[in-house]
Amino acid sequence: MFGTAELYLDGCLVGRIEVKRLMGAWGFGRFFPTFAFAAFRAVYDQWAELMHRGNDAPLDRATALALSEVEYRIDRIHGQLLLEDGKWRDIVQLNIDGDLVEWEERDVVMTSDRRLSGLGERMAQAESSRTGHLSN
Repeated sequence: MFGTAELYLDGCLVGRIEVKRLMGAWGFGRFFPTFAFAAFRAVYDQWAELMHRGNDAPLDRATALALSEVEYRIDRIHGQLLLEDGKWRDIVQLNIDGDLVEWEERDVVMTSDRRLSGLGERMAQAESSRTGHLSN
């Protein structure tokens, strides 16, 4: 396990995640919801039901359209993770299926299998140190 994080949706703490695996900008883990997740549960449950509807067969047109509409609603939800070290991570894609969760983080760069975030900020700080000027 890689640790835990708190999941916030639209600014509300909705649960805790046990991080099991990181792969590029994607993370995978177990989700432990709080009572506040009830406000979001229906849309994520609907997404999971539609994803499992075809039993690994291609989705029919009506199911694919319904899935697209649900994913659009999910994409309007602002997700963030608060890590154990107090750092915030923005989420650009979040899928919750029962107690399983996967997410894609914004602004994550992988180099030699080590996660780096805020790379642009660190590069600007390095340039500032080198030249004595802040870059814009």
